[in-house]
Amino acid sequence: MDRPVDWKSLTKRLSQTDWQIALVVSGGGIGAIERCMKRAGASVNFVEAVVPYSRASMRDYLGAPMVGKSASKETSIQLAQVAFERAVSFSDIDQGRAVGIALVAAMPTFPARNQTNQIHVAMITMNGCQSRSRELDGQLIDRDDAEEIAEAMVAEMVENLTG
Repeated sequence: MDRPVDWKSLTKRLSQTDWQIALVVSGGGIGAIERCMKRAGASVNFVEAVVPYSRASMRDYLGAPMVGKSASKETSIQLAQVAFERAVSFSDIDQGRAVGIALVAAMPTFPARNQTNQIHVAMITMNGCQSRSRELDGQLIDRDDAEEIAEAMVAEMVENLTG
């Protein structure tokens, strides 16, 4: 998504569906949780939002070691799978409407790290997995811009549910 996200319209369209979403965010993009929950009736679609931020809390959430680095496509898919399973277990409707969405990121920080800044988002439903990844040029982007990109990547996944 290169255009600004109209969160109000997106969450309104989502509220007209019966998707049951478990959302997990780590390393950045935390604003996506606020954006998704900042409407009356958000509990109609969201069964939980979790922020396992440290490596230890990520291992605990997963119930197993990470398959990749903490900010990797593989880990986003692994987290989305756990989120999907949790959505199924917490859902009050059939599991065909359950969704697990996970965002993991290595964001611009200070002091700068010797790692590529990157964002990975994955979504799992009964129909399969979708994932998106984006590398960020640390010289050209600041943390606030990176956060907006991460939030927009979550919005893209949610948008796929409302189409």
